[in-house]
Amino acid sequence: MATTQICMAANERKDGFNYEENQVNYPYYFPQTQDLRKSHQAFRIQLPSPNPDTHDTDCKDGRFYRTFHRDLKFILKRTDLRAHKYTFVTQDHDSGREIVHSVLWDYETGHVRISPMFKSSEFDALRKKNTPRRCVTRNGLNDCYASITGGNIEAQGFWIPYLAAKAICARFCYTIRKALSPIFGNDFPALCEQERSKILSGGKGYGSEETLQIESSVVEAVKAKQAVVEWQIYIEEGVVRADRQENLPPIEDAWKQYLTTCKGLWMPPRLSYPESPLEQQEAEVQAAKILMELRYGDSEWPVHAF
Repeated sequence: MATTQICMAANERKDGFNYEENQVNYPYYFPQTQDLRKSHQAFRIQLPSPNPDTHDTDCKDGRFYRTFHRDLKFILKRTDLRAHKYTFVTQDHDSGREIVHSVLWDYETGHVRISPMFKSSEFDALRKKNTPRRCVTRNGLNDCYASITGGNIEAQGFWIPYLAAKAICARFCYTIRKALSPIFGNDFPALCEQERSKILSGGKGYGSEETLQIESSVVEAVKAKQAVVEWQIYIEEGVVRADRQENLPPIEDAWKQYLTTCKGLWMPPRLSYPESPLEQQEAEVQAAKILMELRYGDSEWPVHAF
């Protein structure tokens, strides 16, 4: 169980923890069309001003959450959350009163607090407290999420990898699709429209739990990435998650699966703006080389490593 101890602006950190300057791999997406800007005004979204040179925000608006969640280290490779945040406003479907929803994601790893997306849904079944957990289980992501409880309420809920979060939200967030463009990109509204049409044409009820099943290729990519992260922790610190000692795939298999499933699919850190992807294959191969050097040193890599 997690206990969140600290939530403060970056320039107010006084807890003695040695934070390094953080890399903003998952910054805000700013609206590029007048239609999207009007939608942001309707949802009362206020984003920090972008850097005029990089079209990106710096780290000063980041919020830090120190936790003692036992598995968080194996998800993020650290025990604190470094989050970007914005809010949007909807009306309660029964009373009509306004509700403010906070969207948070770790700007370094991309993990997304997905609970607010369910709470803001217009579908009663999806607003139930245990729906996020059932969604994670339905998609086979039980080894890839952190459930934060206790402490600061902003950090509470399910944190899942960016790629999975975007795929899941595209399946049911049609009415708030434009409110989620700052986190998921300016292409997200169109993606939601495509997914909605696909669900309806398949004869399924939009907004039902059964429609939250995402593509297996996305699930495989997320799980492969998680296995690589856990191997990195094991190599660097010699520790492994207790419930994964028996089922963590061999390092060679993890990398092979990671490189295979992520090719053309895995979204790398967004280091440029707008959506201009990195050289995918080169980035993944370089990452593989680094980990293989840690694993095998100067010795020859096994022929089946890739």
